[in-house]
Amino acid sequence: MCWRCLTTGTTCVAGGPYRSDIRPEGLVGLLPSLAIVETIDGGSDFRFRLFGTVLAEYTGVDRTGERFS
Repeated sequence: MCWRCLTTGTTCVAGGPYRSDIRPEGLVGLLPSLAIVETIDGGSDFRFRLFGTVLAEYTGVDRTGERFS
């Protein structure tokens, strides 16, 4: 379910929030625990746009900018 569906109670086919729906100032307290993933090459690859510090400490590595499939 996407962000827009959760916040408006509508149904859609999107797999995640639209960039315009994300307000970083509302996420400040969550950022250390968030991972934001970007799709690359039409969904055949992905990249961590953000890998929060809590996640990095837990896994032992900061994966910000790292690509994965």
